[in-house]
Amino acid sequence: MRRAGAIARSAPLAAALAFACFYQPPVHPPLMLCGFRWLTGIACPLCGMTRGVCAAAKGDLAGALGFHPLSPAVLALLIVLLARELITLARGRRLEPLPWAVWRASAALLAVTGAVRILSLI
Repeated sequence: MRRAGAIARSAPLAAALAFACFYQPPVHPPLMLCGFRWLTGIACPLCGMTRGVCAAAKGDLAGALGFHPLSPAVLALLIVLLARELITLARGRRLEPLPWAVWRASAALLAVTGAVRILSLI
């Protein structure tokens, strides 16, 4: 059961990393997918994250930071989560979960970054 769970958790992470490595998103997308930006004209807290993670996955740190300042950190988190699931597969037992403080700090950092981005554009 642990093996099936690790496979189920690692498959989407591996797919997300492969997507980031091979997909080349347009710098200026022809279609605005963000409802918040479409309604307000202001970038939401996550605007640019996909393009930033894709740029970071290709080694373009300056481009990644230009799209979204947290995109390299999100890529690093994806890599850490995938590595943990692969270790679970190899060892046959699950690692201790990441502390809640990591998730709370990540959410707080995203909220602060989003607020700064929104307030600086108003």
